[in-house]
Amino acid sequence: MRPQVSYFDQSAQKSLSNLCRAVSGANHGTSASIFLLAICRLSAERSSLHSADFYYDVLSRHVQRLDLWTTDYFHALPSVEEIAEWYRGSGLRPYLDALKTLSARNKFLTQYTDRLRDVYPARPGGRVLLPFKRIFVVAYR
Repeated sequence: MRPQVSYFDQSAQKSLSNLCRAVSGANHGTSASIFLLAICRLSAERSSLHSADFYYDVLSRHVQRLDLWTTDYFHALPSVEEIAEWYRGSGLRPYLDALKTLSARNKFLTQYTDRLRDVYPARPGGRVLLPFKRIFVVAYR
């Protein structure tokens, strides 16, 4: 079992967990089930990563020296709509492509954006924080 790093506070994590549990009861193949699968998959990718220890253990036996460090980048975006737009060009593409009409894609994006509000609440001043954890590795032979 790999260590997990969570970006979400307990309240947001609970909302996300409840949403992902709904996937099991969804009628797969509908735009609603595609929506649920997309948000759960993307959120799971964002909320759990291998730890730096994992990468050290895997890589250190193959090199003479290994430098590792982590950084958390917090992108302060104007709104959750900006988060949806961020993912629209990457992680959401397979789900948007599965929806055959522009109307269905727009409905999906509206539902997706509405659900993002539970996970990424507005901060004082109205902006939302989109965290990105990065692990950097420099290996020397």
